[in-house]
Amino acid sequence: MQQLAVEKRTVPVLVRFEDGQELRGDLFLSRTAKRRAGQETVLDYLNEAEEFFPLKVADDKSVRMINKRRVIAVEVAAAIEFEDEEATKAGAKQERMTVIFKTHHRLSGTGYIEMPPQKSRIIDFLNQGTQFFLMKDGGTAHVCNRKQISYVIPGGD
Repeated sequence: MQQLAVEKRTVPVLVRFEDGQELRGDLFLSRTAKRRAGQETVLDYLNEAEEFFPLKVADDKSVRMINKRRVIAVEVAAAIEFEDEEATKAGAKQERMTVIFKTHHRLSGTGYIEMPPQKSRIIDFLNQGTQFFLMKDGGTAHVCNRKQISYVIPGGD
């Protein structure tokens, strides 16, 4: 019997959880994104409808099924997340912000607001329908869970 398989690539990430735990491991991403041109990104992957995702843990190579609702943010190298940056972020408005999560963990960086001009305020961006959004701080991209945020400071600290 022939098996059908979708070719995947592994992407190293750090997953931060609401209880303070952190797990380093690899996500399995598709070579093509479902809803746009280019490779699937961590942001694309986490915004899919499934509530759980597999993570191959770096320390022991085991696979864990991660509950998205318990994730506050996933860190990935910006060079990996923004490989197709010209294609995906070219028209995005960039806004500096600091995000304070329910856990008191804080992240500062640049958010990419890809919305119509009349809906391009930070409040509109935070209230849009996807669960996760992208921030960049230097060489690191943070894929943040909106449902884990206590508040956001526009412009940063």
